[in-house]
Amino acid sequence: MASVGVFLWGLGTSLGFPVGISAAGEESEGAVTRVSIVSIIGYSAFLAGPPMLGLFGEIMGLLHAFVFVLIGIFLAGLASSSVKKTA
Repeated sequence: MASVGVFLWGLGTSLGFPVGISAAGEESEGAVTRVSIVSIIGYSAFLAGPPMLGLFGEIMGLLHAFVFVLIGIFLAGLASSSVKKTA
């Protein structure tokens, strides 16, 4: 069950970056700037996220380190409510 859960979690999170890039480039005005900002944030998270999670796991234990992931998911949920679909 844990392996299936990890697989499904990875599958779901792997779709976040392409969807973010697609949403950033949807409108032609300022698309280059938005796509570059989303790319910088995404690639920075890919590079810095795992080592930071490992460091927090060493300091406080891996289970408690995943609280930071939960906080990030919560903040992303709050930020997504501010995005409105245009007509």
